[in-house]
Amino acid sequence: MFQLLKDYANSNNIKLELNGKECINGYYPLLFACKFNNIEMIKLLIDYATEKDIKLELNKKENIGGNFPLLLACDNNNIEIVQFLMDYATNNNIKLLLNEKNNGRWYPLSKACDKNNIEIVKLLINHANKNNIKLELNEKNIHGMYPIIYAGNKNITMVQMLVDYAYENEIILKYEENKIKNYEILAFLKKYISETEKRGKSIRNRKNKISREERNNNKKENIEEKRKEIENQEKLGWLSKTKYSDEIKKLSAGISITATAPPVESVDPNDHHS
Repeated sequence: MFQLLKDYANSNNIKLELNGKECINGYYPLLFACKFNNIEMIKLLIDYATEKDIKLELNKKENIGGNFPLLLACDNNNIEIVQFLMDYATNNNIKLLLNEKNNGRWYPLSKACDKNNIEIVKLLINHANKNNIKLELNEKNIHGMYPIIYAGNKNITMVQMLVDYAYENEIILKYEENKIKNYEILAFLKKYISETEKRGKSIRNRKNKISREERNNNKKENIEEKRKEIENQEKLGWLSKTKYSDEIKKLSAGISITATAPPVESVDPNDHHS
């Protein structure tokens, strides 16, 4: 159908409107194609958009449920369409709103976990990492469910992926034990999160140690600079021997020094009095 419309438009020098600003309920061609899982239509739309230098709308929502292409692709469990959308976004410098929600507060990751589609979860994580996006893990949908809860009832590998992602991005995962019915996965989740928190604490301790060492090094550098400043003031005669000795002692003791050069008096060049 679209091919016929495309051929007619080309033969009559008509440029088709692909982003459909006035479509019923806010639907536009790409959104329709994603809703009905029509990958051939999506390919035709992308080819036509590329040919006519049109940038397809990827994030616009319809007016009824607030759905958008990526979320519908996740809902339909269609890995190929998700990949098409991500590739198109990358090739056309479009930022996919990975954490956007519909009216039911579903977002792509929560939907992918609900559908138990580990390949889509991988795609979402990889796309987020490549585009410096931090995935939302702790927002509940309208049913009060986190992504980890859906994963926890279905797929231990997916649970591990989410926990690893949370650990790498310093996210504290939220979950409710009573909503995870798979007790083997629940035990794994509790143990894994506990171990992850220990690793995180160890890393934080190492970071704090490095930070302390950096502060100490900076302090040593500041003291050395201050020592040179005091020595220079003594050479110029701005400090008495006693004052110089006192300042050096304070500096050695790690006490902040506030020695400064004395104000310079203006001199009348015509004044020859000694």
